[in-house]
Amino acid sequence: LNVLQERGFIHQISDPDSLDALAARRELVAYIGFDCTAPSLHVGSMVQIMCLYWLQQTGNKPIALMGGGTTRVGDPSGKDETRKILSIEDIERVHILSWLTSMSTEPGAKGRKLAERSVNCYARSMRAFCNWLEAEGYVQVAPSNHVKMPKVGKPLIRIIEFEEFERMLKACTPSHEVGPITDMNAARNRAILWLLWDTGIRLAELCDLRLANLDRDKGAIIVHGKGNKERRIALGRNALRALLLYIDRYRQNRDTLLAVPTNCATRLWKSSS
Repeated sequence: LNVLQERGFIHQISDPDSLDALAARRELVAYIGFDCTAPSLHVGSMVQIMCLYWLQQTGNKPIALMGGGTTRVGDPSGKDETRKILSIEDIERVHILSWLTSMSTEPGAKGRKLAERSVNCYARSMRAFCNWLEAEGYVQVAPSNHVKMPKVGKPLIRIIEFEEFERMLKACTPSHEVGPITDMNAARNRAILWLLWDTGIRLAELCDLRLANLDRDKGAIIVHGKGNKERRIALGRNALRALLLYIDRYRQNRDTLLAVPTNCATRLWKSSS
């Protein structure tokens, strides 16, 4: 026990002399319970695991326990209270809703509420456990049925500053590479960057563009989005200039390409190969 005390593993202890005597005779048995529905262990679990490790190194018996009251719904918010264990048959939808509400509103061990993503992760683990209970025949109907999973708010998209965008444009032309293939790739990549910057189209929409989707006269592109919905997007001066430079200088004649009955020939973007 001296090693555990020196390393800060012990916060409170009762009857240390008797425990020390058991440890000296290598008769000390210790266990730690873990919640097997949690997505993973965390840094706080390391202290407990290392404590078991030192007990094992000194010839005593460590036990890592998974399940039981640690896993079932019914953990009280006050950690000093006795845990109320619900039998599997007693778990109902109302208990799960109460548990989710408690996690979302009450402060945790560190004095602050759990993040939305953490609550959602616990909820998905709970639902998987309830579905397993139903599949294995422990309950007739999973108690998590008709329980809506807590939503996770979408973070705001970080906007790229123009200085960052300019560095991306410069990176399109590697200083150590020269030649016609390099020039074509640089023109293509600059056109792609300007198109994404100017229009905000999705990556899948960008990759799906065909030469026929470009309206030169009106300076616009026709995009097919989700559900094959068509929309026309006007291009800014820089995006249109970069796109026309790439097409006119590095692609074959537009009419010739459109006459070729293959999807690859009519794609707007051409690979370096």
